[in-house]
Amino acid sequence: MKFDIKKGQIGSKKTDVSTIALNQHNEIIRPELFDKDTLVLVRKFLALGDLPNEVGKVSCITGNQFFARIILVNLGDLDAISNKQMFKSFKSVSDLIKQLNIKSHSICFDQFLCKTKSPHQIGEYFSRAIIDSLYVINSQKSDKKRAAKTFINTIFFNGEFHKDLALGIKHGVAIAEGANLTKDLGNL
Repeated sequence: MKFDIKKGQIGSKKTDVSTIALNQHNEIIRPELFDKDTLVLVRKFLALGDLPNEVGKVSCITGNQFFARIILVNLGDLDAISNKQMFKSFKSVSDLIKQLNIKSHSICFDQFLCKTKSPHQIGEYFSRAIIDSLYVINSQKSDKKRAAKTFINTIFFNGEFHKDLALGIKHGVAIAEGANLTKDLGNL
């Protein structure tokens, strides 16, 4: 599992899947972060009304030249979202990523910034959810461990770099790896 943090436009690096956040009205949060083609594609899908208007619900659509697929996640009112709802939303995205069996994922950090959550919290919840979802129980009680699948998360930001984001990701990784170790020990 690798987390890359890069400054720039989200479409600047081609990935298997990208995540776009929506508000309580199923509108794109911070549309200025995305290229015109991606916005047109997503708005056409949203016009169909197929995405449930419930916090944490996800949908996957076919992408464009930048992303093979696009995951849409409903965050509701971003300034009123609870910690549990934020984690649930990231967990829903992570579970869908596991089902898609992809190798790279990109997400724009700026679309999750809000008054009630620090960059540290957002980074922690995201990394914990991804690692937790991609965990596979090793049922073999031998020294042979399955080789971990290489998976790259690229986190883009347009604004000021937040050191708290990097610390939050490290903190989330440590918590998730500790939880996974506990699962392994419980499986012995």
